[in-house]
Amino acid sequence: MMTTKTLSVPRAPVVWLVIGVLAVPCLANRGFSEEEEAGANDNDNGGLLGRGLLPSPFRGDGLGLRTMFKRPLLRGANVPGDRVKWIRYPSQNEEANARWGDFLTDVARHLPTQYGRKYYSDDRITHAHETTHGINSHLSNHPDEITSGTRPRGSVYGFYVGKDQAVILSGPRLKLSQVAEVIPASLRGSRYQLYCIEQQKYFENHPLYLFDEWVAYTNGASAGVELTEKKQLDMPRNDALVAPLEFSIYSLGLAAAIQKHDPDYLRQNPQFREFLAHELRRATAIYRRGMKLDQFHWEQKLGENLLVQDDSRELREIVPQLFGEDLKLEELIGGKTIE
Repeated sequence: MMTTKTLSVPRAPVVWLVIGVLAVPCLANRGFSEEEEAGANDNDNGGLLGRGLLPSPFRGDGLGLRTMFKRPLLRGANVPGDRVKWIRYPSQNEEANARWGDFLTDVARHLPTQYGRKYYSDDRITHAHETTHGINSHLSNHPDEITSGTRPRGSVYGFYVGKDQAVILSGPRLKLSQVAEVIPASLRGSRYQLYCIEQQKYFENHPLYLFDEWVAYTNGASAGVELTEKKQLDMPRNDALVAPLEFSIYSLGLAAAIQKHDPDYLRQNPQFREFLAHELRRATAIYRRGMKLDQFHWEQKLGENLLVQDDSRELREIVPQLFGEDLKLEELIGGKTIE
């Protein structure tokens, strides 16, 4: 029953107190903060990073509070992917070309001068892709140039995503073949055989190689979409924009495989988790933009299969396991469909 009666002064503080109490479980159940991670243990439900901080009655579905607040919280300042600790990697040269557009120019200017034209291509999408490989390789081999302090043990991987933003990650104890095993049949795209199977002979002990390809394909797609939207790129229809989506799937598979074989790595590396979330959002966003353009519109079922097929459940569930049980994959990437 509705009423228009004004709350009396004595009752108003009580109402605000009740609202505050009800809001706490919504805020407390978004996964671990960085401060909590150091002493975290797996919970009774098998969740990797823990669940809520309140008793179970507040975590049930009866009140529907978390559903009510889920969207506003996701749009807030604590969205997974917003807390990547970027390393500033400034321009390394002053290369310019009127045909490149802003994003390709950005990428080209971050390749150190000693590599010359090694990664150049007349195909501007390929140019952005291959130059990203060159930058990532340089960052991986020379991390001390942009970082200070103790170098992580084992393999080190660097990635450049544009706008002077780079990250350095350590690697998990994992094989590339173990990642390939968790990719279900419905999610094996046209690049699966090459990158997940055949490349095992080169990168079996370096599964974060998949991130290198993911970032390179997403950067190439970003350059291509920008130029096409500006009507500065005329090329036959192609599936270049499917690649960021396809490698989003393989990267979710990477996270799922790490959970199986090296769960401590996930627990102890918020930087990996945040970068995964950031690139999932970035890659699927550029994919959606590209699908609106005739040159890149490509029929495929990967997006639909990821969100609805039974055999892809393990990959979908890695998102709430890493970022809090309320957050679903489709919410992280901004929609219930990928098209």
